[in-house]
Amino acid sequence: MRCILVAVWRASYGSFIRDASRHESVSFGNDPFDSLTIPDGTTVEEYDLVTEGNVMIGGQSTVEFGVRAQNILAGERVQFGGSIEAERDCRLDVWCEVAENVLVGKDAYLGERVHIGGQLLVAGDLDIGDDVTVEEGFEANGWIVIRNPVSSLVFYFIILSHLLQVNESEAASEFAQEIAAEAEGDDDDDDDDVMMIVIPRGATVSDDIWQVSTPASIGDDCRLHGNVRAASITVGRNTNLFGSLRAREDINIDQRTRIHGDVTTRDGAVSISAGAQIRGDVVCGDLELHDDAEVYGTIRASGKVNIVHSPAIDEWSYPWRTETYLPASRLPVSMLSIALAGKPNAGKSTFYQAATMADVDVGNYPFTTIDPNQGVTHARTRCPCLDRQSRCGNCTDGIRYVPVELLDVAGLVPGAHEGRGLGNQFLDALTDADAILAVVDAAGATDAEGEPVEVGTYNPVEEANFVEEELEQWLAGIIDRNWETVVRQSRAPEFNIDEAVTELLTGFGASEHTVATALRSLSYPDDPQQWSTDDQMALAVDIRERTKPIVLVANKADIAPAENIDQLQHISKSVIPTTADGERALRRAADADLIEYNPGDAEISITGDISSTQQEGLETIQDLMKDTDGTGVQAAINTVTYDLLEMITVYPVENETRWTDGSNDMLPDAVLLEKGSTPLDLAYAVHSDIGDGYLHAVDAREERRIGEDHELSEGDVIKIVSTA
Repeated sequence: MRCILVAVWRASYGSFIRDASRHESVSFGNDPFDSLTIPDGTTVEEYDLVTEGNVMIGGQSTVEFGVRAQNILAGERVQFGGSIEAERDCRLDVWCEVAENVLVGKDAYLGERVHIGGQLLVAGDLDIGDDVTVEEGFEANGWIVIRNPVSSLVFYFIILSHLLQVNESEAASEFAQEIAAEAEGDDDDDDDDVMMIVIPRGATVSDDIWQVSTPASIGDDCRLHGNVRAASITVGRNTNLFGSLRAREDINIDQRTRIHGDVTTRDGAVSISAGAQIRGDVVCGDLELHDDAEVYGTIRASGKVNIVHSPAIDEWSYPWRTETYLPASRLPVSMLSIALAGKPNAGKSTFYQAATMADVDVGNYPFTTIDPNQGVTHARTRCPCLDRQSRCGNCTDGIRYVPVELLDVAGLVPGAHEGRGLGNQFLDALTDADAILAVVDAAGATDAEGEPVEVGTYNPVEEANFVEEELEQWLAGIIDRNWETVVRQSRAPEFNIDEAVTELLTGFGASEHTVATALRSLSYPDDPQQWSTDDQMALAVDIRERTKPIVLVANKADIAPAENIDQLQHISKSVIPTTADGERALRRAADADLIEYNPGDAEISITGDISSTQQEGLETIQDLMKDTDGTGVQAAINTVTYDLLEMITVYPVENETRWTDGSNDMLPDAVLLEKGSTPLDLAYAVHSDIGDGYLHAVDAREERRIGEDHELSEGDVIKIVSTA
């Protein structure tokens, strides 16, 4: 009997064990599921967990995603919330449940009482246990064997557990390697560089949380959603995690990684490497922080704090920064981020190109943009040097341009919140932004799907609320799918709904203060289990309004029927008539010395020799500029920055008399701060060391000392006195 079982197990598990034995994170000297392991390049795409390698999932785990990988192995009673797509083999042990389809490129092995909510399609052989349920039918191109075997995974652990119990860890390793060696000849698709996702037994994995009781290791170049909860956490380079990190022990974050939430450890230390961004608070014992890392929130370290001053990595290698000319002003620690969103072909990429002068694909067809473009544009304001006898040299004739990040997100179609047209992926990209410019085709030259139609045949008012409605429904769906987590937490005596909802919404950019304010403004049942879908939608709408405010950009205003512009301007929100194509033309003409024009000017002056066609085009743009006080591109950016988000521009200096830095450069930096900010906020915005060593500040205009709680104003020039 044992020989038969070993033969069956070798046939189905050889490639998994061979691949695992090559992976440094999987050791046969103890439990092979002793760590959550996410390899390099793993992503979450439209509710699917995607890797180029293999996936091993310990028993009694819940994975609310679908899974796409080479080989997929699941222990007993694993639940999947989506489809399984295995390019090679798939093994589901007893009592596994899959909500949707199972697609297998080679062989499939299903234990007893496996339940599949969709179809089962197998390109190779199918080995199936008793009482397997497939709701929508199955198809297998190879042999079909129906049997009632002992669970292969159980048998695997029986052997290894016995060897480990008698302190034969070396024998256990040799046993696994022997099986892998015998299976070598059966697998002609072997890859020495295989990667593997390992999810420990009893884990919960969703777009809200990755919760395990073991250590967690996340590789390089990953893009994941959800709050990670583990014994300890290590995150590799260039990874983007839309959630928070919480561990009992140490947390290590490598270079150029972004964490969109808090980093908290109960008893351990936190290490944050060069170029990393923490868009939340850091709470820990000891802290090692590179001086080129960025922490947007509060740092609370109960132990030692070590600031590492080793040479920084090349700042232009950061994946979220684009090499764009910034006039004598360094990138601020916390750059404001604005996203462009709307249906395909509304002119978002043209707006992005005009605002950043970056080269991007621009085309008259849907989905010209797939991956978000990330660049730097500028808010325009008055430079303080106009109040002195000479110009600072860091502005343009008294016009100061302050850097702002601009994201160009791919086009959304109706039903995007349900995943239509890669909508989930595109909506997720908006979570990075502080505000959104919703771009509509004011000319009515594209239909609801973004397909070209005759000018004036589609009413743009119909899509005035399109972006916010899709975003709110998408967020409501996330809340609904993960609400059971809040319900479970509510059974604990120390339950705090503010903390529970904040943890759920961290990846959307909602702070605990924002969540608390939103909850206080809503009426809802005290018991989370009694919340209705209407309660969840009300929460989603309120959070969206507070974290992702929207300005409507009525693009293509130069060719739009007048009644379209008039109707758009009478809706109950801020609307900016815009010609992104005209702005791009003016900037190119200015670069060619054909005209005098600064972004945001209300008029232009022709200075070079131009053709009659160019003259006609410029006159058309000028006519619109007279009616709208410019092309609208700069006005849209300024409206978001200074009106919607209520930012102010403050200028830190070292010499309060000359308004210069240590190199005698006048007004070298311009920093955007929230209205109501203080000198201490400015100090931390310049550098955390300066904030930690803050002593006092001087108003350079008045040449007088000001208090720590003094409220700063637009255009203030401030000297910070610090021990740093």
